[in-house]
Amino acid sequence: MRNLIIACGHYGSTAKVAEILSRRLDGETVIFDQSSGSIPDWTEYNNIILGGNIRMNKPNKNFRRFAKKLKKASAGVKVYAYIVCGFSDKAQGYVDKVKKLLPFAERVDHVGGVLSAENATGFWAGVIVDARNGLLKAGKPLPAIDRKHVEEIARYINSN
Repeated sequence: MRNLIIACGHYGSTAKVAEILSRRLDGETVIFDQSSGSIPDWTEYNNIILGGNIRMNKPNKNFRRFAKKLKKASAGVKVYAYIVCGFSDKAQGYVDKVKKLLPFAERVDHVGGVLSAENATGFWAGVIVDARNGLLKAGKPLPAIDRKHVEEIARYINSN
C-alpha cells in the first residue's frame, strides 16, 4: 500500500499529525509539504490523506486548493482528511465544511490542535497568544493533538 499525506498547515501541528500517521500506516508513506509548491502524481498512491488547519473559521487556502484538485484526480484512490484546530467546541462545524469540500472522502476527522505561536508571526502570533492566555486565565485546559484518535484513524485506513 502506498500512502500520500498532504500537510497543508501553518504552524507545525498539521505536520506533527502527518508524522504520527506516517509511523502508523501500513506500507510506504510519503509526506508532502504543501509549501514545496509542486503537486504530486496522485496515481502513484492507494490512499491520499489531506490535512490542514483552520484559518478564519474555514480550512486554510492551501487545503481548499488541494481539495479542489483532488475532486478532479481522485478516481481509484481513497481519500481521507483531517483538520487541526485547537477549539474542539467548533470542531464538528469544521468537519462538516471539509465534508462539503470532499464529499467523496472515506473519512474526515478533527484531531485536536495546539495553540502555539512558535512558528507564527505578526498578527497571527498575537491572536494565538491571546487565545492561549484567555484559556489559561479562565482555568481551561490548553488544547492538544489527540494522538489516540490519530492512531485510530491510521487503524481505520489500514483496514480499508
